[in-house]
Amino acid sequence: MGIRHERASLELEFQEYQLPDGERFPFEANLRALDNARESVTDTGAIRGVLAARSPHGYLQGVWHKPSLELFQRSFIGLTGVSGKVFTELSMGPLSAAVIFGVRVSLFRMAEPEIQLPPGTEMRIHVMKVPTTAPWFDPQEEMIIDKELATALRERASDVHRADGRLERDVINVAFAGTRDEVIAAFKSAGWSEADRWSLKTVQKGFMAYNRQTAFKTAPMSKLYYQSQEADLVFQKSLDTMSKRHHIRIWRAEADGEEIWLGAATHDIGVTFKEGSFTHRIHPKIDYEREKVVADLMFNGCIEGAAHVERPTLKRDWDDGAGIVTDGRLAVVPMRAACSPRDEFALRAGFIKKAPRSGASGLARRLVLEGRNYVLRNNVYFMVYDAWRWHRSEKTRTAAVLAE
Repeated sequence: MGIRHERASLELEFQEYQLPDGERFPFEANLRALDNARESVTDTGAIRGVLAARSPHGYLQGVWHKPSLELFQRSFIGLTGVSGKVFTELSMGPLSAAVIFGVRVSLFRMAEPEIQLPPGTEMRIHVMKVPTTAPWFDPQEEMIIDKELATALRERASDVHRADGRLERDVINVAFAGTRDEVIAAFKSAGWSEADRWSLKTVQKGFMAYNRQTAFKTAPMSKLYYQSQEADLVFQKSLDTMSKRHHIRIWRAEADGEEIWLGAATHDIGVTFKEGSFTHRIHPKIDYEREKVVADLMFNGCIEGAAHVERPTLKRDWDDGAGIVTDGRLAVVPMRAACSPRDEFALRAGFIKKAPRSGASGLARRLVLEGRNYVLRNNVYFMVYDAWRWHRSEKTRTAAVLAE
């Protein structure tokens, strides 16, 4: 109910792992991160849930600016949203405030504070101990592709631009050899979703997802252009947040007389304010996302492997002002004619989420959580501290990302 704790928490113990043939081995590991999750993971491996009441519409409650005996009264009035000001200026009675409070509750839903991780949730763990009898496997061997195809791909442009011609940090880093249907089937079976087109409906759905701190698995993506052409295919993969997602834009092309699909894969790791609007911040080490795409399709049996074409002139470093780090290589992926989803992805369809609290119980929990958040954080003192803390940690987060 939010009386003892504002956040949900979850600790996982890793005691054994199982190979595809069913053989099990003991091991010790510590959780490091949940992929594309709204939740965070502490240094000890515990999962920390979100502060459900810290949503954008929470500031409609108003902000108190100085401690006084009226604090508790203002906290209650503040829960009626913008009616806090209306209530004061128009001397409205309790009934009117209750009506406005009801409207706010119905229009702006609070995020679900519980932690729900469906089958297929991707985790990064640190393995600390494995038995000496555990088997080891050699890395996947590089595939061999035709030299003329490799040369043709090496000579192709790799830059991606915005609509106004400005260079974007995305670069062409994956090439798929196959048909359009094979590419679409491979990504969908691997748990990726096609992005929706921009419309008033998708903008509304995006706001609701961001406000409720949930995922929008088919959220539209900004338009980028390769050789003046908009992407033919756009895929993304997320868990339970709008701010983090794997994504790739794909353009149809030809190389050495063969149909090729060129992709620019990057990983959104957060939201930042830039050039007067909010935009996603990508992981600077874009090679990770290139290999993530290859690994996902291989894991699902849609490809046998990949080759890498060297492009020395494309090599970038964070210090050269490009804003990205890459070895410049292009992953070339021959597609299979057919593949089917693994059990991990099929299980998602049958995953039963814990039903959120409803009725009087849900309303009571919301009042408790929003009341606590209003008193503790919706004040100028905490906001100044929070801004200072964010600024201080920005460089630390950047350094941690580059050190991964």
